[in-house]
Amino acid sequence: MSFGKKLIRLLTLLLITVVNGNLLTLTFLPISNRNSLPIFNQIIGLILLSITVIVMIYLAKKWEFPVIAHWPWSAKEFLIVLLGVASMYIIAQISAQILLLYKITSSENGNLLLALFSHFNFIIKFAFGSLLIPCIEETIFRVGIIGYLFKGKPLLGLLISSLVFGLMHEPRLSLVLLFYSTMGMILGLVYLKAKRLDISIAVHGLHNFIFMLL
Repeated sequence: MSFGKKLIRLLTLLLITVVNGNLLTLTFLPISNRNSLPIFNQIIGLILLSITVIVMIYLAKKWEFPVIAHWPWSAKEFLIVLLGVASMYIIAQISAQILLLYKITSSENGNLLLALFSHFNFIIKFAFGSLLIPCIEETIFRVGIIGYLFKGKPLLGLLISSLVFGLMHEPRLSLVLLFYSTMGMILGLVYLKAKRLDISIAVHGLHNFIFMLL
């Protein structure tokens, strides 16, 4: 299959997430008018994002993305997850101190998500931040870019996926972009080591869960 056709398929998945993001924005509009978001709106948002994940996984499998997952994990796979989560936590702490030292604020995207999730029920927040969003991002950035678009060129795929992941979270040239790109590289290395979607989702999701607890 040609690179162009693969790229179109990957961009289609990305477009689906953009459309879903716009729908979620409409669902979460009540936040601007009150201090909390009605549980009904949270559930509707959860349903919309769940449908997006189902559609993305279906299309990814249909288009022969290397969507590989299985249970139980081996001891080696558990170790990969633990090392991945630990690495992301260490990088996050170092980055936070550097940003604090230079009085640099986090990305607008990050601040928006923090403000949004502060209005959520914890269980729904967990479903969004630790399950659904990691599933979408890992399918696109790790499986889509590294395993599918640049299959056979792991180093190039790793570099591009890390940069694109960073730019999606921080579009400006800054230390924040470097931070997100580094996080993307860790997730990319996890994917390359395990060759499994569920492993990279687990690392991403656990990192987000720890972040929610802090």
